[in-house]
Amino acid sequence: MKSAKGDAVKDEEGNYKARKFSFDELEAGNFNLGLCGYPHKVEDILEPMELISSYKEQRAQLNAQIDNIYDTNHYLNQENIQNGILSVKRVSQERNSYYAGTDINAGFLDMEYYVTPQLLFSGGLRFEKSKQWVRYWDDQAQEQKAEMNVDDFFPALSVKYTTGNESTQNYRFSASR
Repeated sequence: MKSAKGDAVKDEEGNYKARKFSFDELEAGNFNLGLCGYPHKVEDILEPMELISSYKEQRAQLNAQIDNIYDTNHYLNQENIQNGILSVKRVSQERNSYYAGTDINAGFLDMEYYVTPQLLFSGGLRFEKSKQWVRYWDDQAQEQKAEMNVDDFFPALSVKYTTGNESTQNYRFSASR
């Protein structure tokens, strides 16, 4: 609903949802920018005994609904979450997470040798130095660390024979570990 001046919008209860203020109005209101009717979320903080009592009441309501534990759709639903009977709190324990890393450095040596113009032998050797680690927590929440440091050699061999025809054909054989 617009005001007669055309510079304000009010809700059904007459509170300003949006309004244009002059500098003098803002100064008179001590520059309070919360002059429009924005909703305020209020959270009740209960005393410990009230909280326990409220929990027991909600638990009793939920228990009254559960007559078959295998029919989870009956009690694990959006309605029970919205009315506060169920709540979801994500609490992650350290034992459910880990940190890991890996470093791999490698080099390759390659050679080719023509026995004849048609027959080629090629081979190579790859060396890898691998370091892996993982940091985790066991069931007693004790931090653990495991490492693996490995040096590997990977050989390769290839044989190629080319026919002397107008259309070249290659016959290859290779092996690698």
